[in-house]
Amino acid sequence: MKKSVLLKVCLLMTMAMLTMTGCSKYKKIKVTSHRVESCKFEGLRAANLGVALEVDNPAGKIEIFELTADVKYSGKVIGKLDVAPFKLTPRQKVTYHLNARASLAEGFGLRDVMAFFDMKDVMAAIKNKDVLELLDLDFADKLTADVNVVGKASGMKVKRTFTDVPLKKLLRR
Repeated sequence: MKKSVLLKVCLLMTMAMLTMTGCSKYKKIKVTSHRVESCKFEGLRAANLGVALEVDNPAGKIEIFELTADVKYSGKVIGKLDVAPFKLTPRQKVTYHLNARASLAEGFGLRDVMAFFDMKDVMAAIKNKDVLELLDLDFADKLTADVNVVGKASGMKVKRTFTDVPLKKLLRR
């Protein structure tokens, strides 16, 4: 009887060690580049986006069921981003072409967005084809995001939430 208990404990510890070693690779997943490839506006409150996301995944297969972000300005939610489900290819660096939807929060309109910008800065960013230049403006320091990710890795459902992540940090990769 004692041998079977000891064997079960050893098996459990071995499984735990294997799980922990496998999970360490998931922490090494990196987004190496990203860009907006297309943008189709739905009125003045939302846009459908085509996004290219290059991901270096040294870990196994991962399915992302839900990827959302609440964009905040000085702690107040001003918009939302929803990304369509996708799968990460195991142990490869791959560019994924994803569909996303960006929308303004209730009570926050296009006029409020335009109040952030000086039109000469917007025109310069468009001319240079680098909208991320707008993140260099003063207001951008107050932009954060709460990001929620729900997926499946190694057959286990995983949910991660990142709160108050500076938008500059998310977009400057």
